[in-house]
Amino acid sequence: MLNKRIRFYLHLALEIIKRHWLTIALGFVLGILAFNYLPNFWQKQKLTLRIGIVGQYDSQNLPNSITCLISQGLTQIDENYNPQPGIATSWQIDEQQKKYTFKLRDNLFWHDGTKVQAKDIHYHFLDLNLTSQDEQTIEINLEEKFSPLLVLLSCPVFKEKFTGVGEYEVQKIRYRGLSIKNLLLKPKDSDKNKNKLELKFYPNEESIRSAFKVGEIDIIYGIQDQQDLVYFPNIKTESSISSNQYVAIFLNLNKDIFQEKSIRQALSYATPKPQGKSRAKGPISPSSWAYNDFVKTYDFDTAHAKELLKDSSDIKFKLFTFPELLELAKKIKENWQEIGVNAEINVVNFIPDDYDALLLTQTIPKDPDQYWFWHSSQEQNNISHLNNPRIDQLLEEGRTTFEQEKRREFYIDFQRFLLEESPAIFINHPTYYYIYRRGFENYSIPLYNR
Repeated sequence: MLNKRIRFYLHLALEIIKRHWLTIALGFVLGILAFNYLPNFWQKQKLTLRIGIVGQYDSQNLPNSITCLISQGLTQIDENYNPQPGIATSWQIDEQQKKYTFKLRDNLFWHDGTKVQAKDIHYHFLDLNLTSQDEQTIEINLEEKFSPLLVLLSCPVFKEKFTGVGEYEVQKIRYRGLSIKNLLLKPKDSDKNKNKLELKFYPNEESIRSAFKVGEIDIIYGIQDQQDLVYFPNIKTESSISSNQYVAIFLNLNKDIFQEKSIRQALSYATPKPQGKSRAKGPISPSSWAYNDFVKTYDFDTAHAKELLKDSSDIKFKLFTFPELLELAKKIKENWQEIGVNAEINVVNFIPDDYDALLLTQTIPKDPDQYWFWHSSQEQNNISHLNNPRIDQLLEEGRTTFEQEKRREFYIDFQRFLLEESPAIFINHPTYYYIYRRGFENYSIPLYNR
């Protein structure tokens, strides 16, 4: 009975196909086309691209990559890290190299429609005296020579709040306490081809992955751990090594345990590091004109690490790190245990006031000047509390010298001495993943981490 019923339905299906084969074939083709192209068509009708970003920011510390969408600085930096005209069309430096005179672009307007004038330009940097000579001329006077100034002046300026001169203007801001929750950007009226951008900020990678899963956002900018998102349907991912950041373990030289250089170097030898482009050999970007590739690399060598520790015993300390680097911290701990070092991992969401060792991702400045991070006078930013007179001297000379080749010599030596001193263990340049819902990869989106 069952076989008869199956034969009946099979015969019926064949008859339907014979009579309506053209309609069925056409429907099949249209279905394939709809599956492949309708999502793109539907996406392009959206006015706003919803983009998720990891980080907690207020109006004073938004990443430069975001503020550059909204405004410009007096200068802007090209791909070779050289200053180019921004709001200013030209500048002159006096013989003492302490006075800079900038001429502003003519017929440049703020987002509120008012003309950009010299009196509107403000920078809140110490030791920088800025005055307007006329509507189009700005004079900056310095107490001391400072060669990175033109790079520093690429920081975007605003007339008030977020009123800028960039490709996008701020339409709406929503806050969560003091932190920005949503930032809605719309393209200038002159550019009809760009979409609105709704930037949504999340405190960590776990929360941004959850937001993507439930449909709050369509694009994730730069996370280090995809987890199960890689298996999600109808998404595309791209990856990029960020050469303007590095992951390192900063050793607190104020702690007795790290007073001995041999212990610091042993930990560096016992820390696994990647090969190739993602390897970080020091604090200056490999794309910088000041980069030194010929430094002490501390390639993984547990035998040499044990030799350096032969006169040391009972080495214990706390390793602080952030959630996104926890797995890396666990691997490092395992390798250190092989040389007799016991590290207790502590996960934090901010840099603690007191720490033994600290694993974190550090952003590299556009200029090779590293004074703020390694000079002994910088108590807050000098995370390792390094105090080395030779390194201090090189940093001081590097930021008061204007000839690039001479500056390069100072920074080449700085990197060499720093790696020998080993106040930090440089590991890698992080890889970031950009995750899109299907169709969004066709948009022109300012992916600032790329």
